[in-house]
Amino acid sequence: MAVKPGDSFQLTAVPTWLNFGVEVALLPETLDSLLHGTPFFPLHWRSMDRNGRAGTLQAPASKVALQAALKDDPVVSELVFIGSQAAALDHTGDRTILQLKAPLIHVYDRNTLAVCANLAPATHGEAVSEVAGSGDAAVANQRFMLKQSPLTYVSAVTPSGRRSTLEVRVDGRLWNEVPSLFDRKPNAHVYALRQDDEQRTIVQFGDGVEAARLPSGRDNLRFGYRKFLGTGGNVRAGQLTTLLGRPLGVKAVNNPVPASGGQDRESRDDARRNAPLTMLTLGRAVSLQDYTDFARSFAGVSKALAVWMRTGGLRGLFLSLAGPDGAAVPETSATYLNLAAALRAYGDPLLPLQLKTYQSVHFRLKAKLKIASTAVVDEVLANVSDTLRWHFSFANRDFAQQVSLDEVMAVMQSVTGVDAVDVDQLYRLDPGAFPALIPRLFAKPPQLLTNGSLKAAELLTLDPGPLALEVMP
Repeated sequence: MAVKPGDSFQLTAVPTWLNFGVEVALLPETLDSLLHGTPFFPLHWRSMDRNGRAGTLQAPASKVALQAALKDDPVVSELVFIGSQAAALDHTGDRTILQLKAPLIHVYDRNTLAVCANLAPATHGEAVSEVAGSGDAAVANQRFMLKQSPLTYVSAVTPSGRRSTLEVRVDGRLWNEVPSLFDRKPNAHVYALRQDDEQRTIVQFGDGVEAARLPSGRDNLRFGYRKFLGTGGNVRAGQLTTLLGRPLGVKAVNNPVPASGGQDRESRDDARRNAPLTMLTLGRAVSLQDYTDFARSFAGVSKALAVWMRTGGLRGLFLSLAGPDGAAVPETSATYLNLAAALRAYGDPLLPLQLKTYQSVHFRLKAKLKIASTAVVDEVLANVSDTLRWHFSFANRDFAQQVSLDEVMAVMQSVTGVDAVDVDQLYRLDPGAFPALIPRLFAKPPQLLTNGSLKAAELLTLDPGPLALEVMP
């Protein structure tokens, strides 16, 4: 794409420069000096134009003018942590200086920047309280169904990566949830949960041999829980603005960062694929494959890949992660923090461990199709497009999986009504890439960079933009 003088772009990341082949982010004071100096080396400006097209500009700082944010620019935000050292928080006169644990991800306009404190964690679900029924000591394995569904689960440091929000009280006393009633003591005040195909939750108690029976009483069983779950809870930043209750001293509420970690109920295919992972690890992580399987079956994680990496002279484990539907797994998210804690709790606590979100990369193609004379052209083109998008979607690709010209042609020729295929272009959408016909596109595995940092694995999928499909005469 040609860039002309006067073109305007939005910065999407901190400008960088190459230091002996390693990309280094510029500090604010360094960038300021370069903007007012005469540097001879180009900087890399990751940016996006007004049409939403992203790319990287290479130009010296002297050729770029920074301007204030416009009214229609999107609002960005992120969760940051103040450093633990004493100097991280400095009150000098009428100013407060904060030192953060990690560099900022986004680029902010100084005039519109707001720093939000007094943060509190929030999770999905609407609170429900109900009288579940009456216990009967003469009945073994009493079962009760929650009156409202689905039951909300939240991220937790457990082998499954989740815990239910259900609280069960019998005669006012709290009983504990367990994965199974098997081999529980006869007097153990515990219960187990089961889900049916309608997402209804069944609470089961013991028989007096394995776990305690419910004591007899009238309406002595009460449930407290939250309902609703899924990706609907992954609200965008600034979407939560209404308080259902108003605690003393609280005037307003807002979520400065988008929510993450919400995951829809497993489909039958997902359950069939993930069930063996739980059986393979048995809630422990020992081998390299165990760490991959443990992470893949963790709530809020859709794909994972564990590899051995040597950093700082130590051999450690590096995990590339992807969330549901290809979402990122932010380092500040509950999913990320709880997975790291669970791997240390159920794996080797002394093993050097690093986790990072995967690198999402796309490829683009252009092809001509010979459509059968008896077929409806528009229907065949639509079927080819749908088949390509399904086959090369996030759900059907793996980390570091390559895409070949043969595979692309085979996918298109598998559609009924396609007699022949001629692919003209097949290339990755990397910064500065030009349309070309490349027989094999590679997705990079996890990498150890020359500066000692780690880069997560790539996952290569079809560009979500319009497909360039033409019909042969």
